[in-house]
Amino acid sequence: MTLRCSPQIGSYFGAELCSVDLNSDGRTDLLLIGAPLYLNQNQGGIVHIHQPTQLKTEIGHLTGEKGHEFGRFGSSIAGIRDVNGDGLTDVAVGAPLENGGRGCVYIFHGRDSNISPTYTQRVEGSSIDGKLRYFGRSIDGSLDLTGDNLTDISVGALDHLFILRSRPVLQLKVTVTFTPDNISPLDDGCSAPAAQGTPVTANVCFTIIKDIPDTLGNLNVKISYQLALDIARKIQRAELGSQRSGTQSVDTGRKEACVKTQINVKVQARSPVARWLEHQRTWVRFPAGAKPLPSFRTPHASVYPAGQ
Repeated sequence: MTLRCSPQIGSYFGAELCSVDLNSDGRTDLLLIGAPLYLNQNQGGIVHIHQPTQLKTEIGHLTGEKGHEFGRFGSSIAGIRDVNGDGLTDVAVGAPLENGGRGCVYIFHGRDSNISPTYTQRVEGSSIDGKLRYFGRSIDGSLDLTGDNLTDISVGALDHLFILRSRPVLQLKVTVTFTPDNISPLDDGCSAPAAQGTPVTANVCFTIIKDIPDTLGNLNVKISYQLALDIARKIQRAELGSQRSGTQSVDTGRKEACVKTQINVKVQARSPVARWLEHQRTWVRFPAGAKPLPSFRTPHASVYPAGQ
């Protein structure tokens, strides 16, 4: 079958081909076709996505960062082992002439029946060695070369070969429970001193889970958190005790780490009191000899109803 679907003459359509088995069942799900000389809207290079059963129909495409007209994005393409813990094959694309010929590699995550069009990582060759040329001219990511059960990506450059270690994928889970579970709307605090109001205890727990089992051992994560109440209201109906912010150390081999704080309800609350929790990771301590960085799959803020 002859496949002619490049919208631009001279784009070098077909310079690189890559078959992708998204769900690792041994069957090709996608065919990626590179056109590194494609030029459109300050972008140089494109990767067309097709299904083997419908080769004449493009179901999507991948592009790099804007502003690199001559970056040759799509000169190399490789399906790589799952690097984000969702069980799907991911894709690495090389752009060896970006950044003045120093080169870049892009990482795209797989999804149910396609590849996400938004890249999640962009690795610049200059971040490894400022003298590198053509970083990303060749790529392979099918092996675990370091024996830690995490994908390693081999990237070629002029006269060099680099092994990029993928990162442990840690998922931060936050739960908040209250004692008592609910606040009676008839209890407005009048039966107690005004300064005390209706006491409620909130128990905030943090859990770190590895999405991809590895051999790095337990990882220690330090979490900074901040608590707030009724942030969308001008008049707050409740106030926090002294434990409004702080840090908590969580280990991946530990069930959870918790902190308790008291909430004083000042006025009658007939609708849930919005309790806002912001959390962010400050650092991760790895076992000796391991220096990859963690990748988190958790939003920075959560909202919980404190009672009704």
